Amino acid sequence: MTILKHLRILVLAAATTLPVGAVAQSLFDTVIEVNNSAISRYELDQREKFFAAINRPGNRRALARESLIDDRLRMQAARDAGLSMTSEQLVEEMENFAGRANLTLAEFTAILNRQGVDQAALRDFVEPAILWRALIQNRFAGQGQISDAEIDRAISTAGPSGGLRVLISEIILFAPPPEQAAQRRVAERISQITSISQFSNEARARSVANSRTNGGRLPWTNLADLPPPLQPLIRNLRPGQVTQPLTVENAFILFQLRDLQETTPAQPRVSSVEYAELVVPTANLTQIAGRLDVCDDFYGAAKRAGIADFAPSVVPSADVPSDLAARLATLDRNEITTRQVSETHTQVVMLCGRVFEATESQSREDIGNDLRQRRLSSLADSYLAELRAAAKITVR
Repeated sequence: MTILKHLRILVLAAATTLPVGAVAQSLFDTVIEVNNSAISRYELDQREKFFAAINRPGNRRALARESLIDDRLRMQAARDAGLSMTSEQLVEEMENFAGRANLTLAEFTAILNRQGVDQAALRDFVEPAILWRALIQNRFAGQGQISDAEIDRAISTAGPSGGLRVLISEIILFAPPPEQAAQRRVAERISQITSISQFSNEARARSVANSRTNGGRLPWTNLADLPPPLQPLIRNLRPGQVTQPLTVENAFILFQLRDLQETTPAQPRVSSVEYAELVVPTANLTQIAGRLDVCDDFYGAAKRAGIADFAPSVVPSADVPSDLAARLATLDRNEITTRQVSETHTQVVMLCGRVFEATESQSREDIGNDLRQRRLSSLADSYLAELRAAAKITVR
């Protein structure tokens, strides 16, 4: 259904109770203006419904307002840079967006339409994001380059990290079209439940999932193992809270968080160690050590000691001498340890970094791409903030 046809139906439906002028005014009134570009009440309502359809968490009215403002700024900046998309490219990107939910564009559009969302709302959401990405890549191409030294630093500082595991319960409500409205009301009521036992009773009585025999209760699950769209929804819950109903074809799904725990981080084996060491006169130890804040400071200390070819050592962990390995194991990055090696001299050792086996499965190219995307994302956020600061934005 085209946006024009959709609007005509809305106007005709309201014409029996409201003057046509009042309907048109309510639909097309400007509610926000961004650098003289108007955002209508209809666009705002559509964006809010779109966020509801894709189960975006948060205050959807406020999110819709802010995202439309940002999208106007993105489109204006893209046009100023001479960027545009063909209709074929736009359709392809919309298909890609639908594909993330394992749906065709036609299937995704049908779901949106059932929730009162025109396909134009999907287009208006996708187009600014794609053009903005192209603009950022062009504008900050030089600043997005990642050096070998930055990749080395990322590898050396990578280490084990913990995570979260969650106990959740589920309810799947069968909702074929004739029963969809009634089941939506049931789902919305269940989403307000805060009692774990009450949610389990609802699961036993109403859910069509196999877990209904257990009150909808699922076993401990790592948060990272859940589908990506579901992870932020579960992470933002407190025990007892329930997600808003998630809409899939002919069904509504709800999840309740029962408990969560921080998992103990795995401790992968250290594959290699980088450290810097110098033997210095004990009489000068305090003065020299006071200048050593990071491993790069050892170059200056070595030069002052007459050592021209100094370089930190990168040694497989199995090859580090046992006495030195024991001392390095107690250090964090850029911490030092000392050992008297003679009556007049002391060895100073600083840990520069560790490389864990877990990071070796990720190629340098992957690490570089990840660093580049983070940098471009930060630059994009800063640029958008500049555009907002310079823009004339009126909210009515």
